[in-house]
This record gives sequence, structure tokens and C-alpha cells, in this order.
Amino acid sequence: MWNNFYNTQTSEGAGSAWYVVIHNILPTYTRLHRIHLVESEACSLCGKQDTTLHQLTECRISQEIWDWTRTRLALIHRTDRKRIPTDWLLWPSFRLWPRQCHQAMLWILVNMVYYVVQNRRTMSPQDCIEFLHRTRWKTYQRKKRMELVGNYLEVFFFLNPWFRASRFNVNKCPTRCSYM
Repeated sequence: MWNNFYNTQTSEGAGSAWYVVIHNILPTYTRLHRIHLVESEACSLCGKQDTTLHQLTECRISQEIWDWTRTRLALIHRTDRKRIPTDWLLWPSFRLWPRQCHQAMLWILVNMVYYVVQNRRTMSPQDCIEFLHRTRWKTYQRKKRMELVGNYLEVFFFLNPWFRASRFNVNKCPTRCSYM
């Protein structure tokens, strides 16, 4: 697992956000309630119990972002989206082949976690996708991109026809993406 963490080619901020999630030290309302800093352990956005997994995959917009990401990861891995476990966000101890596919999947997970952790109150699927586009561009500026992630990030962004538009329109996009 630690090789996965340290070998991922991402920014320092994304790595530290993923470190906080892996070690379960994200300041959730459940954690803050346990040390008597807040009165309730309910999420301020939806009212359910606020945990790390809830913030990343279950609460409002983060659920749409996780579903979108999970579908893309399944397409890259050539499997059903149900076979992409949410545990990969919390405990990335998986190995994939080829190496570029493995690195691309880690890159996607790290940057998705970074976006959700940093923008929890103001996030939208459109902003998340634009954030991933910007960070992908930065990754592609590196000299050894083909050794790192190959063209797997292209698959992540351009498989569905509704996404090929210049701007992501949330109103025209189905909530749950389906396979083509």
C-alpha cells in the first residue's frame, strides 16, 4: 500500500489530502463530536452520520462525483463498475497490470479525493471535471508521461459522447452514467 502512496505522481497537496483520508484523520463531524467540538455528529449538508466514507462517496454531490469516477475507472479496468470498491479510496492496497494503468487509476483516485476534501461545501461535478482536466494537463507536461500513465487518462475523460462537449452541462448529463 505504501508503494502505491509514494509512487503516485501527484501534487504535494493531493498526496497530503490522501494521507489524511488513509489514516482516517479527516475532521468529520463524527470525529469532532467525539472530542466535544461540535454538538452533533450529523452531516451539515444532508443530516446523516458524517464519516470519511460519507464525505467521499455518499453525501450529495460527492456521490455523483464518485459514481462518475467509478464508471470511468471500470472502463479503464475493463470491468463492471460494481467491481471497483470504495475501499480503494481509503486503503489503496491493490495492484493492476500494466503499470501505466495502475498509475493512472491511482492518479484518478488521489485527485478525486483531493478535490472532494478541499471543496466539500462548494463542489459541483462540472468543477470537479474541470479540476481533473487541469491536473491532467500538468501531468501531461512531464517528460516521462508515457512511462507514468500512458494514454489511460485519455480513456478516463473521452469515452462518453455527452462529455465531449467543451463544457460539462450537469443538466443534460444523466445522473448515473451508463456503459456505451
